[in-house]
Amino acid sequence: MPTTKVVQNLGAISLTQNLGTAPSTTTSNTNAQPSSTTSPLSSATTKPAILTSSSSLSPTGSVTNSTRTTNSVTTALPTSSSPSRSADTSSTTTSSANPTLSSGRASAPLAHDPLSTGAIAGVAIACAVAGATFALILMWFLRRSRSQRSLKNSQTNSRRVPRPLPHEKNNERTFDDPTVIAMKRQPKVDLDAFLPQQADDATVNKKLLHLFDQIESHVDNFYAEDNQNLTHEQQIEVAQYATPGLPMPLVALLQTSRRKTTILKHCLGYHAMLLVSPSNTSDCLLPYEISSMLAYSEAHRDATRRDPDRAIALSRWRMLTAYLRPDIFGGDVSSTSEFESHIHDLATKFCDTFNPFSQLQHEEQKVKHLVEVLRTALRFALWLYSHPATFDFRWGSASDGSSGSGHTVVTVPSLIKTYDGRGSKIEPPQVVQALVKRRV
Repeated sequence: MPTTKVVQNLGAISLTQNLGTAPSTTTSNTNAQPSSTTSPLSSATTKPAILTSSSSLSPTGSVTNSTRTTNSVTTALPTSSSPSRSADTSSTTTSSANPTLSSGRASAPLAHDPLSTGAIAGVAIACAVAGATFALILMWFLRRSRSQRSLKNSQTNSRRVPRPLPHEKNNERTFDDPTVIAMKRQPKVDLDAFLPQQADDATVNKKLLHLFDQIESHVDNFYAEDNQNLTHEQQIEVAQYATPGLPMPLVALLQTSRRKTTILKHCLGYHAMLLVSPSNTSDCLLPYEISSMLAYSEAHRDATRRDPDRAIALSRWRMLTAYLRPDIFGGDVSSTSEFESHIHDLATKFCDTFNPFSQLQHEEQKVKHLVEVLRTALRFALWLYSHPATFDFRWGSASDGSSGSGHTVVTVPSLIKTYDGRGSKIEPPQVVQALVKRRV
């Protein structure tokens, strides 16, 4: 019967799966035999100890075949009982069952063949290498970030560069590398650009002669050549104006000389220049801040000669003081009540001392004119001190008339330049104004 052949074929297929026989061989044998004759392998599959088969006819004419308890195959068979169609049906049934059986055989190696030990070891080694590489890269980034942060903090704490103002950005250099900070070198300050400049020798000489012209004019206008007998008290007062440049004591010279006004010009000129020279005496007309410093330098002149830098520093100090104190060096003599009283007392004292030789008709104008002469002397001294060059007044030595030329006195002192505008000592000193001597 065709049904029995189908069961036998199915049993053969099941046995083939258990024995590991290729399904293609079983299918070819089934298709080649249209009759009920079976191969020894097919008959072996009908043993009751291996297979349990049952056939039932469904209402629609399909046959349900049961195989082993572990695998079941359901196949629809036609109801025709002709031999030819049975062969076709058997072939069809076997072909229909092959996909399910092939699927079962394909999945069997995946369930029963795990990964080999070498493959597992390779995967583990690859994972370890990848993890180590990632750890090294992460450690490198962390160390680099920490180094940059430490360098930035050390630069910020050691030196802070102020941010330039908007109007300074075009004038200042921009540094691309923040790790290198270059301090901009300060330009050299040119003091000569704004400090008082050295006047030429002709201008200095002209101002000096202008001062002594006023002194001579004052004596010519307010004193006479008349002989006067001085009292003892007057002689003591007159002797206070004696100078090292006189050939004999002042009182004796006035009593014997026929040119008393020349002697008075010498005494007034020397006294006026003494009042505007640096000193710590109360009669000095120079401002205290100027007089004290210049007097100190005069007292340490030997040290200045040994150290040329002191002369340069003193010269620059005078120039800076003149620049910073234009109220003193600007030509406007202080008009405070104290100064006015002081300069008036000095003029009055000189006029009273030499009053026996004065013209009596101009007593009031005499003191006022002498005050202006002293102001001119003070202006000239301050103007001269504000220059970089250093000058000295020299009155020369006394002449006793032993050479037959008679007694002489200096009416205009010599003006000597000892240091130039750069603070360098001049050897020999340069004579700006020569001595002017006159016979008495």
